[in-house]
Amino acid sequence: MDSSVQELNKYTQHGKLYVEEAVLTKVLISDAIHFFPETNIVDAASVLSRSKITGAAVIDHEKNLLGYISEKDCLESMFVNSYDPTYLGTVKQYMSTDLINVTLGDNIYAIIDLFIRNPFQAYPVKNKDGAFLGVIRRSNILKLLIDIQSNVRLF
Repeated sequence: MDSSVQELNKYTQHGKLYVEEAVLTKVLISDAIHFFPETNIVDAASVLSRSKITGAAVIDHEKNLLGYISEKDCLESMFVNSYDPTYLGTVKQYMSTDLINVTLGDNIYAIIDLFIRNPFQAYPVKNKDGAFLGVIRRSNILKLLIDIQSNVRLF
């Protein structure tokens, strides 16, 4: 049995995840790509495209979560720029600030429900003080559930 699965088994009880913070840290991408508000939108679009991700958190230099910039945001700015070359700007001008995010310690079932009910493939994760910790991706949650289902006997 995979050692990460063995470790996750400690956090299961009758097939239910019960220590959300410990489980969440297993799927947290702490070295996730992020941008600062002053990042040029073309640079952000290039990074997203090369990295093959659909978006990234926008944080300040104290790691406070400010927003999220998506491929769609970048696409809009690049499209308009093709007609008006003066239209480009910074990530701050295009980022979404009305965010759904996850806080370390949130109930894992509530997080799964977020992925089921919303089209987003990732959510920024912050600590209780609002500092950005990383990203949780839908694919990582799915893998976690597959691993648990495969290796934990459900009662």
